[in-house]
Amino acid sequence: MQSSAETPAVTVIARAVALALCLGAGSVSAQQSGLTVLPRFAASQSWSDNIGLRVSARDSSLITTLSPGVSLNSNAGRIKGGLNYSLSEILYTGTNRSNQLQHALAASGGAEVLENTLFVDANASISQQALSAFGPQTIDPLPYNPNNSQLSSLTISPSLRGRLNGLASYELRANAGATEVKGSTLGNSTSSGSSLGINGLNTGLLGWNASVSTQQNQARAGVENRSSQMRLGLSYRPDPELQLGLNAGQERSNYLGTGQTRSTSGASANWTPTPRTALAAVWQGHVYGNSHTLSFQHRMARSSWRFSDSQGVSTGSAVAATGLQTNYDLFYLQFASLEPDPVARDVLVRSYLQGLGLSPNATATAGFLTAGPTSQRSQQFAFSLEGLRWTATAMLSQSRTSQLGNSIQVAGDLSKSSSVLQRGMSLNLAYRLTPISSVNISLLQQRSRGDLASQSTSVRSYSANLSSRFGRLTSVSAGVRHSSAEGTAPYRENAILANLVQQF
Repeated sequence: MQSSAETPAVTVIARAVALALCLGAGSVSAQQSGLTVLPRFAASQSWSDNIGLRVSARDSSLITTLSPGVSLNSNAGRIKGGLNYSLSEILYTGTNRSNQLQHALAASGGAEVLENTLFVDANASISQQALSAFGPQTIDPLPYNPNNSQLSSLTISPSLRGRLNGLASYELRANAGATEVKGSTLGNSTSSGSSLGINGLNTGLLGWNASVSTQQNQARAGVENRSSQMRLGLSYRPDPELQLGLNAGQERSNYLGTGQTRSTSGASANWTPTPRTALAAVWQGHVYGNSHTLSFQHRMARSSWRFSDSQGVSTGSAVAATGLQTNYDLFYLQFASLEPDPVARDVLVRSYLQGLGLSPNATATAGFLTAGPTSQRSQQFAFSLEGLRWTATAMLSQSRTSQLGNSIQVAGDLSKSSSVLQRGMSLNLAYRLTPISSVNISLLQQRSRGDLASQSTSVRSYSANLSSRFGRLTSVSAGVRHSSAEGTAPYRENAILANLVQQF
């Protein structure tokens, strides 16, 4: 087995997971206290005729994956949130490739340390991330893709909340975070910041708010970036469904390479004509340029629809996957009326997608790593439709990531191209054959393009899967996949897959 030292972020996250497991497993009355602990074990067997993802010298292999995991959900008491973690041992047969260990984690939650006063929020994730938009691309984050690496992130944010003589509420918040990419300095970064927000408690037509904040980001392969702002805002709510806002203030940042200060202003509108429909628009001026967000979502009994158009600055090191709609996002929205409780809805959505053989994390583009702040413009459209025995989902996305002003990217794709355009499409159709069995057919496509003709790659994948359940806690699936890529990293791959998941 291949052994390597874990990065500090992974070590911290792994210890947090272990602590959560001990606390959950050691509590006899976990269910009664609002804590749900669902251990599971997954085993998969797959065969690929091209694990090297090459045009020639194709190397086939049998791949065995053993994945113990756990899901934790807390919806009562002073600790609320959810955690989904698995540790996979990946074994290769018929090739000289070394075996691997792979973590996967999605966790978010909050704790009320002092009642109505001191809170701590935390988010952690471990996932597979594409290093370059122009390297070998795969629809799924395959462990044998040399262009993928493990990305770990952890953010902790304590806050103090209270009221000022019954006239306003306040929130004083700090944050600290770290992102690390295994085996690469590109993408490694730290961040810290603080903010103070005050909101008037007047419940009439007019309201007011004030805020000051500062944020620092340090990319290991780039330079340190800082920003600070102070704003005063007014809101107007002519009826319960509509709220309008204006703000003005001052902002300072060095995102353009040198520190600049200027006055800024912004406007916002939120309209929720029904509990199932929401429309929001935000425009804000900045030192480095204007930003905006336009979003629309609507759900019905058997469908959900989402659209968003946004432009702004990303200070993170992983571009792309952030903000994209997934199968999980779509059904989490659709099941809002069926299960209002967010923690119980999380369990319901994951179980539903597993029964259909749909990946909860499927997105339309895979993204890439950067070494500092970037300018991003993205549009996304996604919908889900559910019939009596069938379910269809579709996701379309487009994003353009550019160098910010005259700032220089010292590493990564944006050090070789002024911008990267990515487009993606995902189509899924699942049909329920029996109450416990279903078949799923998917078509996924991604395209990336830079300034030069040589900076272009695309991949298309077709797959079909049959899934079934044996009892309430056991599910199995089997399927086939064909992928083809063109451009800077062409290849052809065929694969056969089988998977078993046992919950306890």
